[in-house]
Amino acid sequence: MDLSLLQELKQKLLHDAQLPPVWSYFMDHFGDNAEFAALGDRATHPLVEAVVAEVGKQMFARDGAVSGLLLTRLADQKFLHGPVRMGRRIGGVIYFEDAGIGLIAMADLPPSIEVKFARFSGHPVRQKGSPSLN
Repeated sequence: MDLSLLQELKQKLLHDAQLPPVWSYFMDHFGDNAEFAALGDRATHPLVEAVVAEVGKQMFARDGAVSGLLLTRLADQKFLHGPVRMGRRIGGVIYFEDAGIGLIAMADLPPSIEVKFARFSGHPVRQKGSPSLN
């Protein structure tokens, strides 16, 4: 398992204009690999969870409620990935913590063959009233 390919994936996510090839790269090198799936630990990530929930509302306004988000974190690579459901649709999410960038891919319901993509970026923001960092 060549985890250095995650760096290539990150560069593609940061710089490529078209998202389908980025997702295909992830799936080709990692998505269907049992060895890769066994790496990492289950994780929660409030930022990713909030973004996925918001994207679900925006992509599928009538029935985009998020369920089944199962994130796995590879700590050394600062990388999260996992499946997600939005209504009855299935998809996945990837997120690079060090770059603060991620991608959501969601397959629409049959008979549609459309896949919707959302690239997102973000870093946690301090809450009001938090102490100054000065």
